[in-house]
Amino acid sequence: MTAVLRLDVHADRGIDAKVDAARQFYCDVLGGREIASPTEGLWFLVRGVLVETGHQRADSLRLVTLPVRDPEAVAARCWNAGYTVLVDGDEAASPGTFGLLDPFGVRIDLVAP
Repeated sequence: MTAVLRLDVHADRGIDAKVDAARQFYCDVLGGREIASPTEGLWFLVRGVLVETGHQRADSLRLVTLPVRDPEAVAARCWNAGYTVLVDGDEAASPGTFGLLDPFGVRIDLVAP
């Protein structure tokens, strides 16, 4: 499964902040790893999903879906790390979907495989 997320990491301001934010979110919080990129961007492999950073803005992609064994546990880890967690459905009963907003405002849905 491949998702391409293009972030503008080459803007005049905030380059280091965007790179650091991407590494922290995709590697430290979601447990992915940075992989070598044949382009100037950053690439991350997160739970079988390739996330590519590049020259376009994050709003060029509306949604990334990540397969995780325990969406609720991953959502809790992200919440505890200070990221926005979205719950679709009836939270009191059984929530339908957990979503996250990455540091750039892209929604990531957590789904059980």
